[in-house]
Amino acid sequence: MPLRHRMGRHRTGQQRAGLKTRLLAGVALAVAALAARATEVAPYFYSWGFFSNSYVANSLANAKNAGVGAVTLAFGVSGGGCTLGGGLEEIMNDSATKADVQNYVAAGGRVILSFGGADGQYLESACSATAMVNLIKNVIDTQKIYNLDFDVEGSQLDQTRLTATRNTVLKQLQAAYPNLYVSFTLPAHPDGLPTDAVALLKSTQAAGVTINIVNIIAMDYGVDGTQGRAEGTVAIASANGTFNQLKSLYPNLSAAQIWGMIGITPMIGYNHDGAEIFTPSDATAVTRFAIHNGVGLLSYWGLQRDEAGTVNDLDRFSRVNTSNYQFYNIMKAATAPATALNSILPAGTAPASVK
Repeated sequence: MPLRHRMGRHRTGQQRAGLKTRLLAGVALAVAALAARATEVAPYFYSWGFFSNSYVANSLANAKNAGVGAVTLAFGVSGGGCTLGGGLEEIMNDSATKADVQNYVAAGGRVILSFGGADGQYLESACSATAMVNLIKNVIDTQKIYNLDFDVEGSQLDQTRLTATRNTVLKQLQAAYPNLYVSFTLPAHPDGLPTDAVALLKSTQAAGVTINIVNIIAMDYGVDGTQGRAEGTVAIASANGTFNQLKSLYPNLSAAQIWGMIGITPMIGYNHDGAEIFTPSDATAVTRFAIHNGVGLLSYWGLQRDEAGTVNDLDRFSRVNTSNYQFYNIMKAATAPATALNSILPAGTAPASVK
């Protein structure tokens, strides 16, 4: 008879009760740990879309009423020389927009300010480091928002001069605001970050900048990238590849800490290439993955597209929504993983640590 069976036959009732208590305590601790790693869900919000009749989500007040607890405002670029443009200037220059953001923050909403993106001149190339620090400090102090994202893509990704300026700016800002949150939103391949994105992270890390989140742009992979796989499957593959890359960059961090540094941002519904469609089923798969691994951030492009409608206008509609805020309502399950896991993860798919 196997040793473990013989030992089991001689346990007293008291021993079995003690073992059961310890096992239940272990499960409770595992669930508590999972809860501590709750994922933030902060979809992108067009800052040029404030109070526009084109969108259901045309203010942060509307977003709050729909249950949206965090947003990423896009984008901050040069408005001509070292001035703020790209949309973020609205939260500084328009009184109604400024008040909308301030009321959202005062009510407990979290706002991430995203600089850069796919278009426009980056502030890093329009400003000196000192001028850029002063510009961003003005936004931080006015809005009391201490969360910055830098979306670096396209030809800007390889410009080491811009990276050096940004690093100087971030070092000064983190010295001025010790709890400043900094994320980088970077392009991703199905197997992780491209080489130039990894080089940017290495340079930023070497400069002494603390990076809270590495957010992967999980969209527009192209036919060669998806190879017939579902968009959610490819996004998960990108996240797994990024995890392995960050393990090399941060060898002293635990797996849980590295997963907590990762963000995943798909484009909901139809992607720009027209051949890729991120469906609600894909959102469910990515959300389950985020809960399972303790992913730090889920976002998507964009909140204004998260509404019902099939008009072929990718600025306004995902073209797959059957209800408004459908994708947010799927992903928000990741913000409270201490809820009954089976309500989110079907039987048999809960993380091994809490089975």
